[in-house]
Amino acid sequence: MMNMSKVELASCNGKKLILEKSTDSEPLNFEPIKEIEINSHDGQLQSEEINLGNVQAQHLRVVIDSAYDHFAAVYRLHVDGTAAH
Repeated sequence: MMNMSKVELASCNGKKLILEKSTDSEPLNFEPIKEIEINSHDGQLQSEEINLGNVQAQHLRVVIDSAYDHFAAVYRLHVDGTAAH
C-alpha cells in the first residue's frame, strides 16, 4: 500500500486521461481518482504533473479515454509518495 501525493506522466497524443486506484491486494475494483485533459502538442511529448493530495492505493491504472490521433502512448510514469504500513 502506498500514500501517493503526485504523479508525473510523459505521453504522446493523449487527450483525456483517467487515473484509477485500487486498494485490494489484487488489481480489482478500480475507482477513478483524477481525470485530466491534456492540450495537443502536435505529436510531441506531453509532460504533466498531477497533484493527488494524499491518495492511498495498492494499484494505479492509467486509462487513455480519448486521443488526438489513432495512436496514443504513455512513455513514462513516476509516482511520488510513501509506503503505508
